[in-house]
Amino acid sequence: PKPLVHRRHQIDHPRSSIFNNLTVPPRALYDIDEQYRASSRWVADRAYWADRVAQIAEVPSLSDTDTGTAAAARSTLESRPLSDAAAERLANSERLVGVTSAAMVIAAFACYLSRMTGAKQVLVALPVSARTTSVLRRSGGMLVNLVPLRIETGADDTVAALTQRVQLELMGALRRHCQVVENA
Repeated sequence: PKPLVHRRHQIDHPRSSIFNNLTVPPRALYDIDEQYRASSRWVADRAYWADRVAQIAEVPSLSDTDTGTAAAARSTLESRPLSDAAAERLANSERLVGVTSAAMVIAAFACYLSRMTGAKQVLVALPVSARTTSVLRRSGGMLVNLVPLRIETGADDTVAALTQRVQLELMGALRRHCQVVENA
């Protein structure tokens, strides 16, 4: 008898062809990556990240050690629900301030990190999906990059000013997130 994996292709169902088209061969993923690396976009993305990374000063940390391992060992998870009013303001942040709710949350964390460490420039590492095409979205495996967001904070910042800077930084990073920063 054929293995079960082969039997799924023999299902007599109108949607069975959909299941047959979900698999993406590894070679197709490799070819997509090679095409990107041979493109002018890769060169531009690499220059962007090289510049962004070169401008990063000392990276502030909430850890009391250089490696961060001691902080991880003592970490605890605390959570509280947002008030209805805060959740509504966050959901409406684009209408109220002109930024996405993601930019609002990142700005809040950057502000917290800045105030806790005394650093004017902070670095927030943001995981992003590297599934930029329909083929990649249908493929299995891990396709994630970590993009560094360099965020300047100031004592006189307004919520609008900081969140708009974060939004611009976020848009720049998301446009160029195919490039692995280690390659820059």
